[in-house]
Amino acid sequence: MTSAKIGYAKNHKNNEHRYFHDKTNESANFKIYDTYLEKIFDTILIDVTDATSFSTNIFAISGQVKRIFDIETAYQMVKREIGDFIHVYVDRPAATMLGRVKAEVIGISKDLNNSKIQITCRFIELDP
Repeated sequence: MTSAKIGYAKNHKNNEHRYFHDKTNESANFKIYDTYLEKIFDTILIDVTDATSFSTNIFAISGQVKRIFDIETAYQMVKREIGDFIHVYVDRPAATMLGRVKAEVIGISKDLNNSKIQITCRFIELDP
């Protein structure tokens, strides 16, 4: 994402937002990814200060491309929720073991018939 339009102060009568257009990271991100991508976020924020803060947080979260991978585990992980951070061991199919990594849970699929849970994770960092 190179720029963001954050909708705030919605006019419910006309069903329209005011927009804060944040292009502060556009040139730096274009140099890295060689493409322009703008995302629009229509929010329930009240003013431009909140929209600016929201934009800063969005760029902090999406500043780097993070690998997404799935793990399958037994039912002991049932209490995990989306947004939790977990530590998992990752094997690469064509190389040696990558090792233990910190990952964020971004999806959960439960198979009650086989007592399995598939967890979709986003790589955060290698554990030391």
